[in-house]
Amino acid sequence: MIVFASLIKKLIEKIMKKNSKYIYFDHSATTPVLPEVVKEINDCFTFYYGNASEPHSPGRKAKEILEHSREVIGKSLGAKPKEIVFTG
Repeated sequence: MIVFASLIKKLIEKIMKKNSKYIYFDHSATTPVLPEVVKEINDCFTFYYGNASEPHSPGRKAKEILEHSREVIGKSLGAKPKEIVFTG
């Protein structure tokens, strides 16, 4: 979880250096995915597969990872965690 969050922070910093006006995150399936991202996402799918909306143990862990990621992304962008919306 911490590795994933720090990876997100590094990627945001890298993108911001290239284009400080905005970051477009809605690439869907049309954009190549960095190998580091594939590894972290695969770990989440393998070990933390719970539905973040469910109260069971895997769901609570998934929600913890989701909310931590929201906080890290928010801090990296200068936004509040509640302003970060995940779609999919």
